[in-house]
Amino acid sequence: MTTEKSRRRYTEQEKSELVQAYQSSRNTQATWCSEHHISVKTLHKWLEDNRQDKVFVQSFAPVSIMPKEEAISHEKITLRIGKFSVDVAVATDKKLLSEVLEMLVRIC
Repeated sequence: MTTEKSRRRYTEQEKSELVQAYQSSRNTQATWCSEHHISVKTLHKWLEDNRQDKVFVQSFAPVSIMPKEEAISHEKITLRIGKFSVDVAVATDKKLLSEVLEMLVRIC
């Protein structure tokens, strides 16, 4: 004599509602499944199916990037070479400044 467990078939709507009920509960999967007479394996499959059904829409939001506060400086120095003068901000690229000064020294 064999005893066969009857398997309940759930509609997609029922599965979706049960997944939502699990996700909004604070129970562990094992506890929730025991209370709802669903195997943990079945819940895992439903969660996976539910995850695959989701359509992710990528969107972009405008972002403003501001320099660090210490990098912001309104200070400048004025360099005079011959008849030229150059105002140099403190945050100026040193390599670029070096090249400009070398060129000015050659000209003067």
